[in-house]
Amino acid sequence: MVLEAEEGVLVLRSLPDDAEVQLNGQRVRPTPAPDGTASLRLAPGNYRVSVARGSSGRFEGVVDILDRSTVNLDVTLRPALVLLGILGRDDVAAERLGDEIGDAFRRADTWVVLDRTDDSRPELAGLGLTAEALRQAAQPGAAVEVDWNAVQEWADRRFQGSAYLLGVLTDDLIASEADLWIFSATPGPSRPERRRVEVASRTAVPELATAFQPQLSLERASLGADLFDSELAAGAVIASVTEGGAAARAGLLPGDVITSFAGIEDPTAQAISQRLASLPRDEAVSLRIERSGDTLSLTPDRSHVMIDFTDPDLVYPAMFASLNAELERRSDWPRWLLQLNQAALLLRAGDAEESIRTVRKIDLASVPSRAPAGLGRSAADYLLGLALSQAGPRYLETAREAFARAAQSADERLFHDDGPRVAPRANARLARLGGAPQ
Repeated sequence: MVLEAEEGVLVLRSLPDDAEVQLNGQRVRPTPAPDGTASLRLAPGNYRVSVARGSSGRFEGVVDILDRSTVNLDVTLRPALVLLGILGRDDVAAERLGDEIGDAFRRADTWVVLDRTDDSRPELAGLGLTAEALRQAAQPGAAVEVDWNAVQEWADRRFQGSAYLLGVLTDDLIASEADLWIFSATPGPSRPERRRVEVASRTAVPELATAFQPQLSLERASLGADLFDSELAAGAVIASVTEGGAAARAGLLPGDVITSFAGIEDPTAQAISQRLASLPRDEAVSLRIERSGDTLSLTPDRSHVMIDFTDPDLVYPAMFASLNAELERRSDWPRWLLQLNQAALLLRAGDAEESIRTVRKIDLASVPSRAPAGLGRSAADYLLGLALSQAGPRYLETAREAFARAAQSADERLFHDDGPRVAPRANARLARLGGAPQ
């Protein structure tokens, strides 16, 4: 009688070629198959499967392998938020907040949350990450400083996440609030974003979870017109129309009042901009003009988008992780656009030097010089000028040169093709630095 070894087969579908696979914490090498899957022959048992592709994506799952069975597992890589723990001695509040973070991200279905509280707890104090130190660091003008570069290096080495979150209760006895310190994996900024949330709130953590969007959309609809609001008009007023743009093609003129736009009556300029930002590609919108009373159909153009780094609701560690993943997988977005957005986020994080390095890596020949209007090279020069002016006195002359270049194009824009003009802002910055307006 011949005894056969008991074993089953685990088939991994959609596994990237360069991904690392671990079973119960041990690295393994699946056998690739011609159909694009990869498989492992395993003894019967319960296995935790972990798949990582650098800092850009993680997958974790649990499978039960039976003798002579085949288990198919679809691998969907998502950016990983590593929970490093909730500091503070109010155990009830800490447990409630930790559970809420996990539940909120599972419901949002955007990032995978890896709870590494038990693994990180013995090492946090050695990095200066104690509840008392972080409470002091949260105070304005605090003398306590945390070496976030060292913290980031440690977290990357230990956990390989896309971003990291450490919670700190504001009180050790009865904590009603907590600070959530969120920071990026390398090459993102190590300086954390701090968000204060109410422990008992039903909306604070879910709202944070929905801000962690893994799918970037670096384009939006463009009307090709500048709008403003007036108390004398029942709707947004057209200040100017871009030659060749969607508004010009529809026959709109400066001075026209838009009394209805995509179902919005008496719309403000902001309401129209927000509707355009969410409009699907190639979808037409209807609008009514006061001058004629006619209802027109207009198909907006598409515009590249530079993230508004001044937005107070922006969670920049999450956005940077998404940009980094797009660069790693060589996505369809232009490389210059991804790098421009990375530089903007680095500036938002207070890392002017790395922002400068990122802008200077951009192949300027690949960046469109937009005429007559749009997002392009002038936005890159303006961002470079901002970063240089924050980098120290020795870089002020170079900052003036960057602002002067940005001011030379009268109608190029910031953020998107319908955004604010670069030239007036660049000239204002130039004047502040003692330069001559362009």
